[in-house]
Amino acid sequence: MPEPVVRLWFLSEALRTTAAGARHDELEAALEMTKSLTGLDADQLDELTRGEMSAHCQAVQLLVGRTGA
Repeated sequence: MPEPVVRLWFLSEALRTTAAGARHDELEAALEMTKSLTGLDADQLDELTRGEMSAHCQAVQLLVGRTGA
């Protein structure tokens, strides 16, 4: 499942930017959630719905976009 791994990179980069200052806590929380998704085994991933994963990815995309990263 490559999406969470790609999101990790975007979140890490956003955290390194000065524009992230006001959103640092949100970015940290999203990063931790994304890290937890990368550690799921196949059975746990099967329990997630596509909607849940899509919602997380969209939320990360919006958050990173708001940082200007």
